[in-house]
Amino acid sequence: MTKVASLSVSQLHATCDPERIPWADSTQIPLGRSDAAHKLHFQPRVIKALDLALSITANGYNVYVSGDSGLGRTHTVLSYLQPVAKRGPIPNDLIYVYNFQDPDHPMLFSLPNGTGVKVKNLLRDTVQAVIKKLAVRFDNTTYLKKHASQLSRFQKIKIDLLQKTNDVAHERGLHFDMDDNGALSLSPMVDGKKMSDAEYEKLDSAVRMELKQKSDALVLDIADLMRSLTQAEETYRADEKNLDQLLMKELLDSTFSPVVNKILKLTKADVLKGYLADLREDIIKNTEVLIAKDGQSQTMDPARLSPQEELLNHYAVNVFVDHTKTEGAPIVVESHPTAANLLGCVERESELGALITNFTLIRAGSLQRANGGFLLLYIDDLLQYPMAWEGLMRALRSNQICIEDVDDTSESTIKTKGITPEPLALKVKVILIGTEDVYEQLLESDDRFAKLFRIKAHLAEVAERNAKNIKRYVFEIANIIKEDGLLPFDRNALAWLVDHGCHLSEDQKFLSLRFPLLRELMIESEAYARQKHLKMVSSAILEEAYGAKAYRDN
Repeated sequence: MTKVASLSVSQLHATCDPERIPWADSTQIPLGRSDAAHKLHFQPRVIKALDLALSITANGYNVYVSGDSGLGRTHTVLSYLQPVAKRGPIPNDLIYVYNFQDPDHPMLFSLPNGTGVKVKNLLRDTVQAVIKKLAVRFDNTTYLKKHASQLSRFQKIKIDLLQKTNDVAHERGLHFDMDDNGALSLSPMVDGKKMSDAEYEKLDSAVRMELKQKSDALVLDIADLMRSLTQAEETYRADEKNLDQLLMKELLDSTFSPVVNKILKLTKADVLKGYLADLREDIIKNTEVLIAKDGQSQTMDPARLSPQEELLNHYAVNVFVDHTKTEGAPIVVESHPTAANLLGCVERESELGALITNFTLIRAGSLQRANGGFLLLYIDDLLQYPMAWEGLMRALRSNQICIEDVDDTSESTIKTKGITPEPLALKVKVILIGTEDVYEQLLESDDRFAKLFRIKAHLAEVAERNAKNIKRYVFEIANIIKEDGLLPFDRNALAWLVDHGCHLSEDQKFLSLRFPLLRELMIESEAYARQKHLKMVSSAILEEAYGAKAYRDN
């Protein structure tokens, strides 16, 4: 009978000799390199996949990072992307403005980063300055004289026409009158005096009928005079409007034009030239609203905007995406990918029971904010929102994103009138993070997925246990200590963690790359050390924390 040889303890469990750790504790480990540089060495397949994806600009080369949740998927991807993104160009700011030619289709402009907010503030302050200076200029002596001259000329014509009309009426025994609202009235006259209503009612019906016929005939005869009066009033109003607009043009030449030149110089392009010209013309056209004559700026309903407030909304700038504080290419991690959060949306406001919208209510989603950079999405979260998934697929396939009114919770086909913002050209690398099972399911269920996510990056779960990898493992442990602000770990504790990594892999020849599990135990052991008022974590503390966790989970 063959005798089975017994194994020693050292053969059952791989151990790391603390003396092989060249540092007395974690504070002595040099961390001059990026935080997760050593972790990236454990994932060569992922790095090669990302290197390839970033080197290809053609459509469809987005990335699916495959691996279980305990492998630190997001941390690994961000550790790779952050230094790459920092060296990348900063994308332009994006603004939406009112389309004076087609109000239902707001215009989108791309401006050098950091200038979107500046343009918004410059235009807002300039329009406010124009309104303030306009009020002052209307009190100017020169303007008042010209306006008084126009009014005097019109009043003279009006008086002459009314006098002629009155003379014709007197000849026919009638009294002509016009009230302040322009309403005409004709009354019979007796002995040169206007007959009262009571006297008129006492007249015989035949006499009243004769007077009515005279009145009707007179109305026809003085129709030409009334048309002349109307034309004179229209001419006066047109002259008054021209005078106001002339004053506005002079004011814009001195106030608005220098700002336009400043904006065009600031944006280093003429993309806004046509819009600014349309804006100037609209200001001139709406001079009467801006000066708010005769209380036009007031509204009886506090729930509604006044004409002036509504007009000023047209002159606003919606800074859709602001990259003022962005350094390099943007990296956006979207953890709640609803259709609105991912694709952007057009919000609505309630006014008198109706839902209304305008270009200032267009909101960017993570896809627009990540444009020119990188967007990270968790596939399990994304698939919970079918409209978000469909919108993402359409955007990646067409290389542009159109903002639409969407509702994740409603199947209603009833649409309210809204606006259609100008679409945005898309240039973004999307990185989906999920498991291998979901990857296989998407390949089978959606033909678009394989065409749009051609690069797969599979995370390794273990690394070979050798001297080089043990050193890198210790560096990663030191990174975790630094990132979480933990107490230092001594040499024995570092060796213990290396052994624990081997234990997690369930193979003496490999180290587990489930760093989140390692980090969890390190945080708990540090808490035990603080409870004992220790200044450093030892292997004994790690043993205690490990035993306590096993006890809790048992």
